[in-house]
Amino acid sequence: MSTRNANCRNADPRAFFASADENRSAGRDRERGAKRLCLHCPVQIDCRRHALSIREGDPPSRQAHPSSKSIRGGLQSLDKAAPQLHCG
Repeated sequence: MSTRNANCRNADPRAFFASADENRSAGRDRERGAKRLCLHCPVQIDCRRHALSIREGDPPSRQAHPSSKSIRGGLQSLDKAAPQLHCG
């Protein structure tokens, strides 16, 4: 998957991953901002497909980041379990 045209290519990566000291309010704000950035991204579908292909427990080399609390393709880890979400 190429991220050359991704909206997030110049964004702070921390915007997409929860930190251990993040409170609930800060987490919601961070998630909304990350999802907003993904909303009209030209590579969102590819990114979402990649996110849906990652399983918890996959080796870190397969993941963009070892944290399972991340936003990828506009999806949060909990969203990935929702059966109604399909892409392309």
